[in-house]
Amino acid sequence: MQLQHQDLHRIDGALIARFSEHHIDAANCDAVFSELIDAVTQEHPQLLIVNFRRVSFLHSIAIGYVVKVRELVQAYGGELRLCNLEPQIIETFSIIRVDRLFNICDTERSALSA
Repeated sequence: MQLQHQDLHRIDGALIARFSEHHIDAANCDAVFSELIDAVTQEHPQLLIVNFRRVSFLHSIAIGYVVKVRELVQAYGGELRLCNLEPQIIETFSIIRVDRLFNICDTERSALSA
């Protein structure tokens, strides 16, 4: 399913969100993550993989949304995995100490098999 800010696909039972935005900043953060939250609310995925391959910048506000998505997925009994994060985004996750909350995989394929 093509949405405004991401593509959603089902692969091997997992719901995969691939962001189409290169910069997720304060200006577009609400719109990007409201689409993802709506999809999670409708789909109740047992496994949600969020692919950051196209994302080169992630505002710190967006990290709060990622935590919120994780909580929502877990409320439905599911698991969230992140993949293809740029090193500077992983570093930001580490600095604010949320990296340990997430299963961060190198690739979408490794996220599917983790």
